[in-house]
Amino acid sequence: MKLITELTAVREGWNELPLKFVLFMVLTIVVSEAFAGSLLAGGTLQTQLLLLRLVELAVVGLLIFRFNLAGDLGLHRPDINGLRLLALLAGFSLVCFMALLLVSTLFDYPLLSYLAAPAWVSGFTGIFLMVLLAPIVEELLFRGLIYRLIRQTFGVLISVVLSAGCFALMHGQPEFPQLFGGVVFALAYEWSRNLWVAIGLHAAGNAAVLILAQLY
Repeated sequence: MKLITELTAVREGWNELPLKFVLFMVLTIVVSEAFAGSLLAGGTLQTQLLLLRLVELAVVGLLIFRFNLAGDLGLHRPDINGLRLLALLAGFSLVCFMALLLVSTLFDYPLLSYLAAPAWVSGFTGIFLMVLLAPIVEELLFRGLIYRLIRQTFGVLISVVLSAGCFALMHGQPEFPQLFGGVVFALAYEWSRNLWVAIGLHAAGNAAVLILAQLY
């Protein structure tokens, strides 16, 4: 109950991100995505994605260090409330999924088809990429950058919805799991002010997808 009260209380606004940091971040992503195909040609899609995410992580990490933004972005050890929030949102997501699974079974709706693992995932490298590396890089970009930029101008609701939409579009055709995940991760970041909480939820969600893909 205490945690719920703290989450629903009015929070202070976020600090404005330095313009140079934002520009360098955007440039990094644009250049990486634009030249990934030509620079990484010849390898499998999984290898290309792995190298791309490693490069992005290295460059973004250097930018965060250069502008001394680790604390501002919430890259510090979660406190007890942050861990409670992670458990609360993970439990909420599980309950929602079980309810949707029940409804989809009753009405013969192929919910699990939306939770299939990407075709490029294979072996330990694929698991590492999907469960650890991708959540870290994507949370740095979509919550640490995009959500923060939108949040500097708009309130929580609009910022959560718009950032979740951007997150879903990045995965191709927007589908419910990506939209739902984007909303949960953004709320986790907003409420905890800790990016590791969002990363933990993202990693757990991707791991659940892999497990369900094996079971079904």
